[in-house]
Amino acid sequence: MREFRKPETIIAVLICLALPAAAFALYFFLGNPQGFKTQPDSRNDNLAQIGVSPQIADMVSRLEQRLKLNPNDAGGWAMLARSYHTLGRYKDAADAYARLVQLVPDDAELLADYADALAMAQNKSLLGEPEKIVARALEVDPGNIKALTLSGSAAFDQQDYQTAVSQWKKILPLVDQDSEIARFTINNIDEAEAMSGQSNLSGTSATK
Repeated sequence: MREFRKPETIIAVLICLALPAAAFALYFFLGNPQGFKTQPDSRNDNLAQIGVSPQIADMVSRLEQRLKLNPNDAGGWAMLARSYHTLGRYKDAADAYARLVQLVPDDAELLADYADALAMAQNKSLLGEPEKIVARALEVDPGNIKALTLSGSAAFDQQDYQTAVSQWKKILPLVDQDSEIARFTINNIDEAEAMSGQSNLSGTSATK
């Protein structure tokens, strides 16, 4: 088995690249977090156990309160959805993205993020609504890297290896060929092609 069998690793790389910017964005979006304090609670204790600063949890709480007062703040919903995803609160992230795409309906990246969060919330499965949202993202932007990654993953999960390869190959012209994303994508393509070959061989044997 190859090192990176499926594209979750690519998505993880994309998320890791975005996390530092997201953390700074929370500070700038909300202002000085020292001006907002909450009483310690079990949620903050749990977050601390997994390496999440209570200060970040406080900022997320502040953002939640802000959106109650201004529910049409698309930038706030985007920040909240990404923060929930970072904290592993995938159902909350999906709900926040659902609200966000109502406000900003034709953004392929937001749709891909929404599909990702919804898939995580339903036990890492892209089947059903997440797959439909991915298709919608690709209608808006056929070259969206995350949507192509998720589309290939959905096909792979359904053992449609040819479609998975086709979708992942579309990523390669869009990224630096020396990048980690390119390397992971090539590994995924190789794995899908190998699985496709095994399926074809098995089908041939069965007809003999």
